[in-house]
Amino acid sequence: MGCNIFNLGVFPAFIAYPLFYRKLAGQHPKQARLLLATIIAAAACLQLAAFSIVLQTTASGITALPFKAFLLLMQPIHLAIGIIEGLATAAVIAFVYQPRSGYGRRVV
Repeated sequence: MGCNIFNLGVFPAFIAYPLFYRKLAGQHPKQARLLLATIIAAAACLQLAAFSIVLQTTASGITALPFKAFLLLMQPIHLAIGIIEGLATAAVIAFVYQPRSGYGRRVV
């Protein structure tokens, strides 16, 4: 459980967001750039977490798979998951960033 909390907390917050998302999105991103940055950051985060899982599991000694075989099984699966997760997150961000008519107006 501690490794999972580490993988799901540290990689998105301290690596994927500042190093991928912020750099790719820029200061005032257009919607296309924002969505692309979201997808790339999510995929990168999942790849890093999958690599970390392989390291942690191998270090714990609870796997019968050799490191390289385990890594080659985990990375492609998590790349697909990361792309799908990135697309889902991008859809949510696109919805949230849509201009709202009447936003900030006073209702009489």
